[in-house]
Amino acid sequence: TTVALATHRDGSTANAQHFKCMCSSHCYISFSTKVASTRSPTVFGGGLGWVFFEDTTFAYWKSSDCGKTSRAIAPNLWGAEVNFPATFTRTTWYESDNDARFDLSTDLFDDSYKKRASPCKSTGGGCMGLDQLLFQDSDGTLTGTGVVTTVVPKTLRTDIVWAPLCNTTLGGVDIGAMVCAGTTVQLLEMVNLDRGAKDVKFGPLVLTPDSAQDNGFSGGVLSSVGSFYASCPCGWDFSFYHILIKPATTYYMETMSLPENFKLRYWSPNPTDAINLEIFYPDSRGVNVFVGDASDPDLALRLGEPPTLASAHGAHVVDAQRLRLYMTLRGSTEGFNAQRGVVVRRTPTVKLKMNVEIAIDEFNGAQFQTNLAILLGIPPERIVVAAVQTRRRLMLVDADPADAPHLCDAQNPSTCKSQGRRLTAVNSLALDVSIQPSADAAAAASGGDASSAG
Repeated sequence: TTVALATHRDGSTANAQHFKCMCSSHCYISFSTKVASTRSPTVFGGGLGWVFFEDTTFAYWKSSDCGKTSRAIAPNLWGAEVNFPATFTRTTWYESDNDARFDLSTDLFDDSYKKRASPCKSTGGGCMGLDQLLFQDSDGTLTGTGVVTTVVPKTLRTDIVWAPLCNTTLGGVDIGAMVCAGTTVQLLEMVNLDRGAKDVKFGPLVLTPDSAQDNGFSGGVLSSVGSFYASCPCGWDFSFYHILIKPATTYYMETMSLPENFKLRYWSPNPTDAINLEIFYPDSRGVNVFVGDASDPDLALRLGEPPTLASAHGAHVVDAQRLRLYMTLRGSTEGFNAQRGVVVRRTPTVKLKMNVEIAIDEFNGAQFQTNLAILLGIPPERIVVAAVQTRRRLMLVDADPADAPHLCDAQNPSTCKSQGRRLTAVNSLALDVSIQPSADAAAAASGGDASSAG
């Protein structure tokens, strides 16, 4: 079997044909389609891409051809790092068996994965090229479901999460893949932008769906292991991760080491699609968020409370007490075409440490905020007390002479010690204070309207 697919980086289309030799000496044209591809400039030179198949016909794919099983759609076994996702529209199957359509199961591929691709095995730790592969069936003709459907691999890493939303059979036959009828599965991509990022892995990237949300999941976590280390300096890029996600869902997101600067890309062309991320953020510093090619952060996207699924693309807030960076990502044609990614850069910060000598029962948030505003010469509404922590520490205090023991030796006056100071445990407050940008700065970032909300 040979495959000839002509795709171009500029997104132009080309005819493609697949010639399948049957048991006889004749060869039949069994696959024809129009193919279009789109690629991102972020990784591997051209980057992760997406392939579109329209008016595709698959013919003569059988579960038994000369004693062997044919498979119409299967991953590249050497693509351990990345296999391009695809969207199918107006697909036709002719003289083909259901169990010959897909081959996306680690159980079937275990003996085929060798060397660097061996983590893809069912006994391995997983590989991004197989675990995060997906095929979108835009009209249900690829799978025969008649509704929008997504096909994802059947691996140990995907089965535990997607099983409540998908099944592994078509027409009662096991197909070696997971078919998610009525469910749209998409991709989230994260790229490390720190200096030297291509040589350092920061993952795995892990997403945990919100269990309190009605999102269809029933437990488990989504995880992506990223690229593998090679045994030679071959120029591999370890800075990016992509992971399967479902829209209209809130995810708790964490990595082994969160980069100082990173980009998030949501692979959805639909503006009604959105996801919320609760990113583990062990830092009290704020962030600057840049959307697309913007050179200045949009301060209107910096909110005072966690954004929702209805918020704008890139809306965010840092909660220093909960150690979270909350963010909303929304689909768009520009975003799908790598023109509206969200770049997050931690804000350079000068930290000021103040000792506040005030009893806890006397502490008043509004009064303290006002006093600090007077000290700094700014409006009180620009000051936000982000976190308040109570601490106990030892300090020297003036001793009460009545409580101090006699510390002098009458026979040796040189041993006398001061009775005026002693160590004691005292309560103190640690305050994390954030100062918001001025109205003039907000107006400059929102085109002159200081009250702009987006």
